[in-house]
Amino acid sequence: MRDDNLFRLPDAETPRSVGLSTDHRDDQMLAPFASVAGKVQGGRQELDYLGSVTRQDFVHNRGFDETFRNYSLDWKWQLTNDWDGDASNSLQESLTSFASYFSTVPNRESTHTDHFLAQWHPRPDRRIGVRYDEIRGLNSLSSRNYFDFRSSTGRAEIAFDSALGHEIVLGVSENRTEYPNRTIVSFAPIDNSFRQHQVDVSTRYAFSGKSSIDILYGYAKRYYADVPNRNFSGPVGSASLTYQAGARLALTAGISRDLNGIDDLFRIYTISTSARAGFGYAVSTKVQFEAGENASRSDYKGDPSNLYTLFFGPAPARIDRERDIYSRLIWSPRDRWNIQLQQMLSHRTSTTTGFDFRDRTVQIQLSYRVGAL
Repeated sequence: MRDDNLFRLPDAETPRSVGLSTDHRDDQMLAPFASVAGKVQGGRQELDYLGSVTRQDFVHNRGFDETFRNYSLDWKWQLTNDWDGDASNSLQESLTSFASYFSTVPNRESTHTDHFLAQWHPRPDRRIGVRYDEIRGLNSLSSRNYFDFRSSTGRAEIAFDSALGHEIVLGVSENRTEYPNRTIVSFAPIDNSFRQHQVDVSTRYAFSGKSSIDILYGYAKRYYADVPNRNFSGPVGSASLTYQAGARLALTAGISRDLNGIDDLFRIYTISTSARAGFGYAVSTKVQFEAGENASRSDYKGDPSNLYTLFFGPAPARIDRERDIYSRLIWSPRDRWNIQLQQMLSHRTSTTTGFDFRDRTVQIQLSYRVGAL
């Protein structure tokens, strides 16, 4: 892979001007990987597993070379004809993106995820489900430990089929997020943990075998136990379209708005709005071409410890707008071989100086599969 702006620097900045001991804004990276995947079935039960190891080696910036491990276990279970669900556990490791955090030394992010879902089907057109998700984020650098977090979400859903043939889902969820190593100001260690409630309704309408519309709309409210003046709320929602125009062409589009926690010491949350559009075209049975664009707007809210916020509430601290344009060519010359060529153009503008950047990455991936097809 080649990256024209590895450190996501503004046009006027150089690596040395921000403390790095290199003159290379761009770099090439070789990332050999090995993975194993499969499934074990027994009766109504199925266990899917995946594990991989990736080595990341840079040509110029060798201090950022790392090895990453990833795995996932997913148990799809079924008891009688009325109960089913799944339970999973996974680990993902990666280098912290320079687009969100700049550092002169590498930081490894480890994300552990646990998931459980149980569904009861009292009738073929009815289902009641409960789920639990927990995400734990850890950082290897001690200077980044205040970004460590634990986020737990419980959700209940009631779903039924409408007279038009599509499913309508009513859901309610509660999220609890904790930052165990974080304090707002050093002399007053206030707990910055929060709870967030959300109520929503969603539906999925499939108007052909491969074409569908998904819509979700709801309202979310966040509560801070120690600092209630930071409580906030607002509407959330998403809409997406998948359209199979023919045997060769598929179109996708979507838009979403969410209230998010943000891993930044000086902000307490962000309102994010994102949109995407893309298409895929099957040139032949062995060649697939994909292209599209992702656009987002992130409205970061202000430092909770400054005087303005204490008296007037959280004010906008920064607004970022980002666009990613991608194209991808996938070729399978043989049953076991896969070759991918991808180009990504990225551009971010910000109301705060120093957060703008432009970047282009080009990636070639070659993979070979062993074992049963």
